[in-house]
Amino acid sequence: MTKENFQDISITEIAQPAELSRKTFFHSFKNKEAGYYYAVLNGTKNKYKSLIRIDEVNGQGQLTSYTSKIGSASEAIGQYVLSPKYFSDNKSLIDTKTGQLIKVKTVPSEEESYYTFPINLAVDSSTLAIVPTSSVRQAKIRYQLPNGTTAAPSIECNGYAGLNIPVVSPHVLGYTPDKAEIKLDFKSDQETYIVNYQKDRDSTTDDTSSSATEISNSSDSEAPNIGEKMGPVKIYAKKTLYTYKASTFRQHQRIKRYVKKARAYSPIFKVVSTARSVNGVLRYQLANGTYVTANANHVGKLYWQGTHYTKLFVTNPKGINAYDGKVFGQATKKSYYKQGTIVSIVRRVKNGQTSRYQLANGTYITGNKQWVTPNKPQKVNKVRTKRNIKLYKDVDFTRKVKTIKAGKTLKVNGWDYSHGYDQTAYGTLRYRVNGGYVTANSKFIEVAKY
Repeated sequence: MTKENFQDISITEIAQPAELSRKTFFHSFKNKEAGYYYAVLNGTKNKYKSLIRIDEVNGQGQLTSYTSKIGSASEAIGQYVLSPKYFSDNKSLIDTKTGQLIKVKTVPSEEESYYTFPINLAVDSSTLAIVPTSSVRQAKIRYQLPNGTTAAPSIECNGYAGLNIPVVSPHVLGYTPDKAEIKLDFKSDQETYIVNYQKDRDSTTDDTSSSATEISNSSDSEAPNIGEKMGPVKIYAKKTLYTYKASTFRQHQRIKRYVKKARAYSPIFKVVSTARSVNGVLRYQLANGTYVTANANHVGKLYWQGTHYTKLFVTNPKGINAYDGKVFGQATKKSYYKQGTIVSIVRRVKNGQTSRYQLANGTYITGNKQWVTPNKPQKVNKVRTKRNIKLYKDVDFTRKVKTIKAGKTLKVNGWDYSHGYDQTAYGTLRYRVNGGYVTANSKFIEVAKY
């Protein structure tokens, strides 16, 4: 490319490095104004669409919002073009949601260089920041087991002063992290965070091999706050567990195994008393005379206890009913709320050992954790098929309806799990769409919209 002024550079010289035709360039950009362009590649109908925002952070840490636009293309990965007015070799591009550096390709010329980088259009939105490379700060999170070995692969993130990135600690089977989430603030460079994983108190472990100091955390807000004598309280299982003949757990005294289920289908137990093993570990005695662990990591109260909630989210696939009194029955049923509905809460009331929540309209709903939650669920609204998949009439995938081809976008009406109340079979997440159910496996589908 010969040396030219910007005004003399042709559209072809800009478009070719981005694999963009002149016709598509003019259709998308109208002119070659110096700035940033989203390159729509040649192809079929645009299937992917995403909100793309670009900010800039100057040397003093001040942030300027440059642009926010919708990008669309026929492929999941598109191209963005930046002019030297906005980018240069001494700057870096950071994804502010993930903390990852974006690889920017330089398109050189004797006069000025242009820059291109890939953008993922399969996600709902992306926010990128142009930062002076000298201002980029790094942070590392290490996940380790009690013996110092690696619990999960380390994570390295990039950012700048003032950026905050929450990083959820990964699930490690059989262990619990001391920090559920690390909030990276990039106040200093090269900072390392350590997340320590402690081995769970396994409810299937015999007391003959356990430590006498390993006492259940019965004061945890998730566990019933009870003494040695108590009235009936309902709990649900959070993990796979066994019931036992006696309060000292031994393998040959196991009665029944309950597998870990989604909360909506978790097994429920009625606790009537407490006991302790020979090593002093707290147990719950059930109404049928058997015993289960009292470890708050394995069991919890069935009903929400919060008095400060202002709203609840309906999570059960069957939805919930609202009633005109604290006593629920067919005669007092007033209205129905489907899964995903948000309801406004006025106050909590008790009805025996159960919690009810009064709505703004005066009706009452359950406080059962299998039906509602005060924590906003990540609701998937649309999915896109990556391969051909099957649509089934039922959640257990026994009655096939038809095949759905790859590249199809489906509206998600809700979610459910296979093997519902079967306490011997693990459940698998399914998405409820028009006409039935489809897989939620990321090998076959991807989220198109939250």
